[in-house]
Amino acid sequence: MTFVSNGASSESDSQANSEDNAESSFRSSPKGWLRLVLHARQYAVWASFVAVFVLFTILEPERFFAADNFRNILSSSSLTVIVAAGITVPLVMNDFDLSPVGNVAFSGALAAALQANYGWPWELAVLTALLAGLLVGVLNGFLVAGLRASSFVITLATSSVLVGLGTAVQRSKTIYTGFEEGYLKLGQSEFFGFRSPVLFAAGLVLILHVWMGHTVSGRRMLAVGENQSAAMVGGMRVISLRMVGLVTSGVIAALAGVLIFSRAGQTYVNAGAPLLLPAFAAVFLGSALSGGGRFTVAGTAVAAVLLQMVSTGLVINQVPRWSSDVFSGGVLALAILLAPRESRY
Repeated sequence: MTFVSNGASSESDSQANSEDNAESSFRSSPKGWLRLVLHARQYAVWASFVAVFVLFTILEPERFFAADNFRNILSSSSLTVIVAAGITVPLVMNDFDLSPVGNVAFSGALAAALQANYGWPWELAVLTALLAGLLVGVLNGFLVAGLRASSFVITLATSSVLVGLGTAVQRSKTIYTGFEEGYLKLGQSEFFGFRSPVLFAAGLVLILHVWMGHTVSGRRMLAVGENQSAAMVGGMRVISLRMVGLVTSGVIAALAGVLIFSRAGQTYVNAGAPLLLPAFAAVFLGSALSGGGRFTVAGTAVAAVLLQMVSTGLVINQVPRWSSDVFSGGVLALAILLAPRESRY
């Protein structure tokens, strides 16, 4: 009997020691601590937005907590969501794309100018603009993935060139006549109380989410972002995948350019500049919101809407307009700091 008791006691002590060792191992493991930190940051970010939402609701309940205001938030954030979703695709593979600033301006101006100055049908003008965005993506992909140039520098240079070309296409003038009704409806139509860009953004996010998360090519892109060398050893066509990412971003930026001028009913110079900072802030904040520190299209879209919610709340509470830029820049810096060290840029 004594032998059995000692055996049971030894077994119990052994189990307790193994549990203590497992817990100690988890806490001492870098991955274990990383998961804990990421979850803590994720909850903190969500809690911050909930607190801001409650604050704005208390301060301006009739104006902020209203259906019209929520529709306005979705409409105002729709173009940011489109651009941000586009740049998320190459960023998943660690490729920055800064060219949407110029691509939006050039492709949008091209679609408008072909109608107003040359009498093209709006369908052909829009298709040409999207093709131009595709060619921009091909150029970026060739230089970045093919020639292994810095994505940050190359796309910044491409953006500068495109801004100039966009101004040239408009002949340095605002185009506000000569648009066909079908073209204007692209950005001005309403469905169920929502402006058409909201539906474009929702459809695009859904398509990209399914593609990136539930297809072979999408999962391979994620693998390239995790470890490019391992992906190459595994037989993946890394260069082709990175080119596809930049081409996707180029076409989506062109779509945003078409929609932004269609919604405004006129063109203006450097239309993409106001979208870049909020778009990147949404991408990096989305990685913090989604947990795990990964870039996801869904996380990007949610973050863009939340950022617009805060900006709208600031305007409703009569905070100076420059505060939105300060807020977006601050959020971008904070989101990068919240990212795991290996994911920072």
